[in-house]
Amino acid sequence: MHVHLYTTAVLSAALLTFTGCGDEQGANSETEAGDGDGDGDGDGDGDGDGDGDGDGDGDGDGDGDGDGDGDGCHPGSDSSDGCEPGDGDGDGDGCDPGGTGGCDPGGTDGGALPFGDDEDVDRATALWSEMAGYNTWDSFPGLEGLQASMAPHGAFVRFYLNTVAKGDITDFSDGSIIIKENFSEEDEAALGAITVMQKIDGYSPDAADWFWVKFMPDGAVATNGDGVALAGRIGLGADAGCIACHAGAAGDDFVFVGD
Repeated sequence: MHVHLYTTAVLSAALLTFTGCGDEQGANSETEAGDGDGDGDGDGDGDGDGDGDGDGDGDGDGDGDGDGDGDGCHPGSDSSDGCEPGDGDGDGDGCDPGGTGGCDPGGTDGGALPFGDDEDVDRATALWSEMAGYNTWDSFPGLEGLQASMAPHGAFVRFYLNTVAKGDITDFSDGSIIIKENFSEEDEAALGAITVMQKIDGYSPDAADWFWVKFMPDGAVATNGDGVALAGRIGLGADAGCIACHAGAAGDDFVFVGD
């Protein structure tokens, strides 16, 4: 069973991409050509739609709603039409300005991300409290101190295990916590982030029930480039991210140590 030493996937601002509610190619009568520029004239001039094609709906198919609000939904539409009106800020992403979690600005299908919502952040906050004094915990046998690593975790990492995880590192049980301090160089002052895995029975069956979170050194939950909290099922169903990378660990336990 195994924790990550040489992760190659990069936690990026583009882990997953989702949009608000732009209609698909071949829209029905609930949509009409629109330009997203706020004037409702449907001329497709692309001067303010946020999606680069001038339709104002954020899906790139030219089927905007013509009301200039950038949500891709015909005025009066609702979820019964299969379209949930967006935020009205003209950027075509269907996300409320300044909103957090559950919506990926600039995405493609409007689905909720599998990480970064309020529940994920609350779980991460509770986990940080549970980790108090973690630097007194043991490491994997033979991996004490700084160990050479690579992106996305930095040039060096240092591991810590809680007593549950240490009890059987070949079969991590519910409540196991694996901590990886990320250093940009071989220097205690170069701590850049703290990435953590917590085993929660039934939490994520497709990823060995691990909860994933990236903390800043002060305990704040890190965010991606879109401001979404990096806590939860990061990388589930994606080509990059924690789960996508750790899926390559032998034994289907999403832990690299011991591979």
